[in-house]
Amino acid sequence: MADENVKKVPDPVPPPDPASGRTRTPPSQDANRQPPTGEAIAPSPVPHSRPAGPVSEPLPGRTRTDEGNTAVSVNGPPGGPLKRLGRWWRGSAKKNQQPADTVREVLETIVFVVVLVVLLKTFAAEAFVIPTGSMATTLLGVNREITCPKCGAKFPLNSHDEVEKKRGGPTAVEDCICYNCRYQINFPREERESNGSWQRGSLSYGDRVLVAKFLADLGLKSLQPLDVVVFKFPEEPLEDYTPKNYIKRLIGLPDQVIVIYSGDIYVAQRKDLEKKGIPFTKEEWLKNPERYGNLLEELQKYPLRRRMMRDHKDILKLFDKGSDCFHILRKPPDKILALLRPVYDNDHQAKDLPRSVFQRWAPESDEGTPSTATDLLAYVAKRRQAEQDPATWKADQDGKSFSIERSGKEIAWLRYRNLLRPLREEEGNPKQVIPVPITDFLSYNTANTQRDQKNYRWVGDLILECEVKVEKAEGELILQLSKGADRFQARWDLATGRCTLERIKGDRKPPQSISDPTLTKLSKPGTYLVRFANVDQRLTVWVDKTLPFDQGVSYQPSREQGPTQGNDLEPASIGVRGPVSLSVQKLKLGRDTYYTQGVEHEEGLTEKEWEDPQKWDTYQRGPTSFYVQPGHYFCMGDNSPASSDSRSWDKESLSTYIGGLVPERLMLGRALAIYWPISRFGRIK
Repeated sequence: MADENVKKVPDPVPPPDPASGRTRTPPSQDANRQPPTGEAIAPSPVPHSRPAGPVSEPLPGRTRTDEGNTAVSVNGPPGGPLKRLGRWWRGSAKKNQQPADTVREVLETIVFVVVLVVLLKTFAAEAFVIPTGSMATTLLGVNREITCPKCGAKFPLNSHDEVEKKRGGPTAVEDCICYNCRYQINFPREERESNGSWQRGSLSYGDRVLVAKFLADLGLKSLQPLDVVVFKFPEEPLEDYTPKNYIKRLIGLPDQVIVIYSGDIYVAQRKDLEKKGIPFTKEEWLKNPERYGNLLEELQKYPLRRRMMRDHKDILKLFDKGSDCFHILRKPPDKILALLRPVYDNDHQAKDLPRSVFQRWAPESDEGTPSTATDLLAYVAKRRQAEQDPATWKADQDGKSFSIERSGKEIAWLRYRNLLRPLREEEGNPKQVIPVPITDFLSYNTANTQRDQKNYRWVGDLILECEVKVEKAEGELILQLSKGADRFQARWDLATGRCTLERIKGDRKPPQSISDPTLTKLSKPGTYLVRFANVDQRLTVWVDKTLPFDQGVSYQPSREQGPTQGNDLEPASIGVRGPVSLSVQKLKLGRDTYYTQGVEHEEGLTEKEWEDPQKWDTYQRGPTSFYVQPGHYFCMGDNSPASSDSRSWDKESLSTYIGGLVPERLMLGRALAIYWPISRFGRIK
């Protein structure tokens, strides 16, 4: 388990004078000059006075020069450490003056810089280093960038084990798995077989981040759910007399109840649950000790930060009934993109896999083939039938771009199938491949891991991205995403640019509109970057950099949870209808971050098990709940399966569900930006 113990960046030390190797003495002060009205300056002894003579006083806000020296501002007092530091840095000095007390000036400058740095670190901002991967891939710990030798996709790989000083010492990382084509990359073998032309990436020692402390302290901006925060580790604030700091994403605020279910976060307020009769106090629990015995035991056994009332029976019962007290924690569009995890990039196709078998995007025909067919290979017949249509989608030579010119009223579909390479190389390339649902597989977590060693969980929250080149502004374009029993569509009338969001419940029932038509830029010939996301029970659309539906359009989820064979084996589709002429390229499919319940291997199925729909119902547990005590916060890592956080702080606590809240007094601030490496420079979302 990765614990995000962030490290401080050492304080800066002012450099010596490059010419002399010591600090220059700033010029003497004008003993006869008076400060402006209302300003006071501390007297500073001057060894020599200014020579007598007439002085022409400049106008306010102007500057003057004396005997050829650098211009000196006369807007403020000439004394004080800040003015002296400025003149020392510029290297200005007046003629015919003897050096001042050099030792005193150096000491004053050093004290000033030290005090300034301490004040900045204490009240404003501080820099930290990310050593581990619990926030990946939002923030990266020690990692290597790996380029897949088969498809060329690039991804970061957790390499913290290579610098681990505890738990047995460093361990070499020699294997990983590509997210895009699922190739098992063995580093020594690839380097040997390529004669050195392929190399594992160099070791990067983690992102450097800047943390703002003053926003919450000064009441400028309070901490909000989904903020990335830094705090002192509540279980052990100091380790070997060194502060032990963690960085996580803030999920729950004081007096909230957090429920994790099917990868999503739900939030309820204590006051709303109390109105429903949910007990939160010892007095109420004592009235029924048999039902609330575990909560009474928790009260006696643990400190306040560990009293999270985990899996409160009444809370879970109310959640199962679909109570309106619970609301899903929705991400705004910028955080949707920040927490997006790649599933497949069509521009990086594996060169060792035959396209006729493993082509994930291909035209399909639904005529005469029901979507709920139990035959897992029914898609093969759909593809063959589409090939007989002369007006269907046509792939270019490398299969990265698809074009269509069509006048029919039937929808022509271009569909994605999650077709993975065989688990073992000795199996060879089969003639047909069984598609599987999309899961929370993440290459970052596959160091020294074989493909059939881990469990993965189904993810239904997807993001489809493509570049659309419209030749004629006519016809209809459809982007479709499937989740469980539902299909969701974004439909564009290319003649007007109007977009409508629709939902199809069940098996091919008529679509239901869930939004009013909205004008978009997609209304004339040209090239457009289009995204369609179904995340956190809300549909979001991007056309280039615009958001036609603003934050998105919410919908009520289906009561049926989990993947279905009819829909989730067709997770993403692009369709056209009517007289239309366009092409699509740069197809990318991503998924939302999946939050697990805290036990890494308790839920999920292996890749092989996902090929059997009969096992799909067994992949997850029911919901789990946590209460956030007053004056505390609930925090989690984005790399949920590999994060030590409020759900569980260490491996030993996994079996006993001992997590812990973060006391407000241990909060250090909000992470603002990555400033190093320069390739990852940017704001943290």
